Amino acid sequence: MRVAAPGAVVAPLFDASRLHHLAVNVRYAANWRKPRLLLRLAAAFLRSALPGLAPPLRGVDIVVTYGCNLRCAHCNISRMLRRDESPLSLEEYRALYEQCRRLGVVSFTFTGGEPLLTRTFWEILPVFRPRSHLILLQTSGALVTRDVARRLRTEGVDIVNVSLDSLSEDEHDASRGVPGTFERTMRAIADCQEVGLKVMVGTVASHANIHTTPFLDLLTFCEERGLLLLANLAVPAGRWSGDSGVVLTPDDQEWLRALARERPTLRFDFYSNFLRAGCPAFKEKIYVSPTGDVLGCTFVQVSFGNVRRDPLPEILRRGRAFPDFARDSDRCPAAESAEFRERVLARVAESPVLPLPVERLSSPGAP
Repeated sequence: MRVAAPGAVVAPLFDASRLHHLAVNVRYAANWRKPRLLLRLAAAFLRSALPGLAPPLRGVDIVVTYGCNLRCAHCNISRMLRRDESPLSLEEYRALYEQCRRLGVVSFTFTGGEPLLTRTFWEILPVFRPRSHLILLQTSGALVTRDVARRLRTEGVDIVNVSLDSLSEDEHDASRGVPGTFERTMRAIADCQEVGLKVMVGTVASHANIHTTPFLDLLTFCEERGLLLLANLAVPAGRWSGDSGVVLTPDDQEWLRALARERPTLRFDFYSNFLRAGCPAFKEKIYVSPTGDVLGCTFVQVSFGNVRRDPLPEILRRGRAFPDFARDSDRCPAAESAEFRERVLARVAESPVLPLPVERLSSPGAP
């Protein structure tokens, strides 16, 4: 069932609602039990406000594994398994952390695949000094028990982002490809909240679902339970590669932004920037694969270098020089730019091995 658009008039992205998002960022990021984190946040925020300086590298997504216990219909990393390379060792993760620390990184997000699927997650986590940084875990929730939730909090995890596609058990399980996932996911949300972890719900926002009653029901569910609903904008990558029907139309994009202004529990990744909302790729955030490739984000599967071979500052320089990431934009290139998808993602889809080295993109940023 499709529903009517919210009554709010479409306004520029950088309006008064940005103050609300900033307040939410502070509420979720601040942890008074982590004084060093508070100092890092203050320093990074001040640097981001100073004119003429590049924003600090706010966050790093650490992909612990591409392995997963689910078979999600929209999985965007289904072709990213690199069986010819070994994963980063603990020593290599320690070297990566030291570079991140010197760059002023505030937060680390552990993602996958399913991070909890491998025991190495618990070995990698302390390498990134949870007591001094904001630590997030992205998970389906299927492996989160009460004991796991308690351990996550004890080990210094601050926020758990649990994936939830629908409040319908049948719809969620069909999307995730494994019966019983919905029940485990809902239990994980409750367990994480009860042990004192901050919880976000992650869902996919596509042309097919954003105007439906189930999508708004999920938003209401989050509002009633004090959760944020993080909408990941649909990208025709991975198992959705070439499926333009999932992509938001320009009208969808404006509708969704108007809905977020009217109901600010709904958020997008680019609202987490220090000051200016927009695509954070390389400006404030990077994504590191299990074998060390550095991407702007999970949806743009183009490598700008590998931490095994290249210093992280040099990789950042390459990424920030890439025209699509260099310019300020309040739009997600992969999800909201047909021109970007035709010029970049189409090349990625043709590559037999992913991620595609940036050198193999012809004339990046050319019109």
